[in-house]
Amino acid sequence: MRHAAVALAALAVLALFGCAARSASPQPPLSKATARYVAYLENPARAAWQKPDEVVGALRLKGGEQVTDLGAGSGYFSRRLATAVGSSGRIDAADVDEGMLTYLRERIRTEGIRNLAPRHVAADDPALPPASTDLVFLCDAYHHLRDRVAYFQKVAGGLKADGRLVIVDFHKREDIAEGPPFAEKLARETVVHELRQAGFEVEREESFLPYQYFLVLRRAPRYSSEPLAEKISAVMSSEAEARVKQWQVAALLSDYLQRGALEAKFQRPNPGLPVTTYLLYTDPAGRFSIAALVFQPRARTTIHDHQSWVVWGTYTGKERETRYRRRDVPGQSFPQLTPAWKRVFAGGEVSFIDPPPGDIHDVENVNDSVSVSLHVHATDIGEQARNSYDVRNKIVKSFVQSYEPAM
Repeated sequence: MRHAAVALAALAVLALFGCAARSASPQPPLSKATARYVAYLENPARAAWQKPDEVVGALRLKGGEQVTDLGAGSGYFSRRLATAVGSSGRIDAADVDEGMLTYLRERIRTEGIRNLAPRHVAADDPALPPASTDLVFLCDAYHHLRDRVAYFQKVAGGLKADGRLVIVDFHKREDIAEGPPFAEKLARETVVHELRQAGFEVEREESFLPYQYFLVLRRAPRYSSEPLAEKISAVMSSEAEARVKQWQVAALLSDYLQRGALEAKFQRPNPGLPVTTYLLYTDPAGRFSIAALVFQPRARTTIHDHQSWVVWGTYTGKERETRYRRRDVPGQSFPQLTPAWKRVFAGGEVSFIDPPPGDIHDVENVNDSVSVSLHVHATDIGEQARNSYDVRNKIVKSFVQSYEPAM
């Protein structure tokens, strides 16, 4: 009976699509196989077990997100997602089947959906621009993919720093008539294992679907500083005043310093340098950077400025900061630098550096062993030109700091 209903629905799809094609610009005709599959996907009876509105609600979209629906098919979820993200959001409906995309384009045209864009993709590559999407959604598509670990490593690169991956697919149970044949279904445990290999971890699960698992995943941090970067990103994207952001970042940095999680490789100095610098994170929007500075015993930075506010703190050892007051002297190219104050910071303690002109300082390791500190700059420090002050030779030099990249 169900197959007969799908066959009748397929005929209706073909008839309606043919009418639409004649009334607008010519469209390639749908094949009978595509029409049958569209009829299955769009069958009103599907909602009883697929619960599409509940699924979209469980994604907790706030509006304005960029969402990629991989294996979008007829747009069964893409169209609902377009409503959920609102006019300021965008749905990227990607599929390998050009026939499905042809059907979806016609639905978009007739329904006047403006924030949904169908896109053809290869079977082995989602072709996502780096850090471009807030959510990648797959419903009943995971089991179709081959070489899935490599595929989802590519997906990971397309997610924003706090982006999510959602997988909805059929349990591997013989009593489930819906979906692919039993041999093609994948157990939840298999999916979780493969996605861990691809660099994801399960954040939460939903259990309201009768035939399918519903997994919400995020990228597993490669480095201990990634969760810190995500929290700072939330602060820096807020509407708070700059000073409030600085205080909030200081609290986050202090917590990280006290937990002692920095990887050993970012605590090793280059034997040929007094101070080794590692770039742990740069915000894609250029709002902030996180760097680790590793000091040889008794090493000291040059006197330098920052061109932004900074929060820094000692991770291991003790480091002395000297802050300088600048006064430009008429007729002289080198400013007068007067020490304003100095203080030693022990492990876990944090210092605030104001924006210019209060951003001139140096830092010295006061130990006979290596010291490490973390510095959060309110700019892309890998691109920002700064000044160093050679007091002995009375020279101001502009420089862009070179860093050892971590990510």
